[in-house]
Amino acid sequence: MFISVRELDLAPVKFRESVAPGVIDWTTNATQVGPLVAEGEASLDEMTQEIRFSGHLAVPLHLECDRCLAPIDIAVDTDFELVYEPLPEAVPGQELELHAGDIDLGFYEGDGMELNDVLREQVLLEFPSRALCSPECKGLCPVCGVNRNEQTCSCTTTIPDERWAALRNL
Repeated sequence: MFISVRELDLAPVKFRESVAPGVIDWTTNATQVGPLVAEGEASLDEMTQEIRFSGHLAVPLHLECDRCLAPIDIAVDTDFELVYEPLPEAVPGQELELHAGDIDLGFYEGDGMELNDVLREQVLLEFPSRALCSPECKGLCPVCGVNRNEQTCSCTTTIPDERWAALRNL
């Protein structure tokens, strides 16, 4: 669903969307396993031309453990409030300087925004910084690749410090 500035100029736009798996492209290790359900409202601040999105979304996802690559199922279920400003026109060849207050802002180009892009951004912000199957996950052996949660291996993973190699010969 495209949210246009012209449409928002007349009145806020309410949305209720159900996005099927495969429509939104997530990260390489994340798969959507059910519909993403979102509802909320988009409004426009006429003075600043900021587009404000607020609402609620829920989506079930399938991730891989960052240590052992085991499958993990998570459910993102959150309220959101996002603000997008029009992208300032930069002079060609000159960089755009952002200020500390700009960290919470997004920017849009043109005459509006695609709702799926807003939803994707919000879901990615809700991803765990480190997806683990359990806090005690032992990960994969860097030598033989065995999952250390399922079996033990006899590989030595200590790497000798070559800075001391000259002293070993004394």
